Amino acid sequence: MIDREQFELIGRKHGGYASWAVWAAAACSPKSNIDDLSILDVAANLTTLQLLRNNIVMVGLNISRSFAERFRNFHDPSPSANDFKIRYAFTNTQYYGAYMTDSSRTSKW
Repeated sequence: MIDREQFELIGRKHGGYASWAVWAAAACSPKSNIDDLSILDVAANLTTLQLLRNNIVMVGLNISRSFAERFRNFHDPSPSANDFKIRYAFTNTQYYGAYMTDSSRTSKW
C-alpha cells in the first residue's frame, strides 16, 4: 500500500506513461469501462490506495502512444486497444494493484 502523498508524486512525475493495475469492473462487454479512471481518483475512492502495491512492478515493452491524462496508459479508450486483457489477467491475483510502466520511459527515473 502507498500513501496519498506518494501516489500524487508518482502521478506528477510518471503519470504520462505509467499507471496501476486496477480497473473499473467490466459491464456489458470485455472492453467496457477499461478507460474509466475514476477508480484512480483517490480523493473520491479512498479505498483505492489500499489496493495499490508498491512491491510489484510490471514493465511493458514500449508505450504505444503518449497520453496527456495522468495514469491513462494501460487504460486506453481506443477501440483497437487490448488493455482489457491485462485487466482479466490480473483480476483476483496477487498482481492486481501493481505499478505498471513502459520500459521506453523508465530512463527518466
